[in-house]
Amino acid sequence: MGYSLPVGISLLCSSLCSTVEAQPLAVASPGKYLSLEGESLADGFGYLSNYRHMLFDGELRGSAKLFKELRLREDYRDHSFSVGRVWSGVTLDVSTCDFDNVSRTFTANSTSTPSRVFSGVVVWPSVSGLPASKPAPWGGRSGALRFPFANNWVFPGNADICADFVFTGGILASQNTWTSSTGWYQLDGFGTGWRNPSWMVLYGNGCHDSSWSLGGVVVLDSATHGKNDPNPAFRNMHVLQTQSFGTARGRPVVHAVSIRGVTTGMSFPAVTCEKLYLDLTVAAEYLHLAADSRTSMASSPMVKIPFNPLVVGAELWAQAAWHDSKTNALLLSKASRTAIVDLPRVYRRASLLRTPAGIVGPDRTTSFNPILLWR
Repeated sequence: MGYSLPVGISLLCSSLCSTVEAQPLAVASPGKYLSLEGESLADGFGYLSNYRHMLFDGELRGSAKLFKELRLREDYRDHSFSVGRVWSGVTLDVSTCDFDNVSRTFTANSTSTPSRVFSGVVVWPSVSGLPASKPAPWGGRSGALRFPFANNWVFPGNADICADFVFTGGILASQNTWTSSTGWYQLDGFGTGWRNPSWMVLYGNGCHDSSWSLGGVVVLDSATHGKNDPNPAFRNMHVLQTQSFGTARGRPVVHAVSIRGVTTGMSFPAVTCEKLYLDLTVAAEYLHLAADSRTSMASSPMVKIPFNPLVVGAELWAQAAWHDSKTNALLLSKASRTAIVDLPRVYRRASLLRTPAGIVGPDRTTSFNPILLWR
């Protein structure tokens, strides 16, 4: 004899099941970019007519998940260089792998039997202009940047993911000969993993030099560089440089850098067009520079400070001072504030490519590893 749920409970179950079906699990890789625009451009995925592109994703370890699709999205930029293309055949096999033991031998990377989840013709249309939103919609403007699975795939969560793409029979919409330098498509990419730029806030309007219509400004170019920086001299360093614009062309300018500031500003003797935003009662550094004779830009030498986690969050303030190019009056620029930030996160993402020119990788750069949406 069968057993049936009471009508109320049955209806409730039906409603809940519909809600779950309408809102499937969606996780981005790397995770923070689910609704956040990436910092870089990934244009190396799908850049050839015939090749193999194996993506290694070590960002999703944790609980088991059921996936039924993989999506990409456009980078938020003008897409005049995103050339449309069609492949007569694209396959996608997914399996588990061990990100820490990636091999240049394709067949050695899967730690489970690969599942063929996608096979078919793929068309990426020619697009232009900016996407409709920032970040762009997952799957592209027309839904072409999607790989819907023929069968759901269960990711156990206790390993990493290997997504093995094979592209064949590619033709560019422009009918141009497809080479490694003509087939770029501008996808959204995550941070470099070797440079973590600091945020910056500007204060004031800046005094106007007689030779400029805009107020002077000083900016703090501040970043913490990680162990993978291409320049060994920058590795595990916080690098700081000040730059000023809109001062007197070719004349001396002083960059003052302090470890504390005043957000409301203070009056400064003989200056009525701008306030002083630096707290000069604490340690400050004064950099005497000469502005460019054409652009008025002046840049200080780069300062490299060995990274110390104890000073993460410490603030830095900067403001510039100069004498007007015609009246010789003392003027002050806008001020800027930033802070020392932590080391950049190195994402567990990489790719391996088999191209007509040979094996490429494992490559950990963002160019060949676009931000992914698993759902």
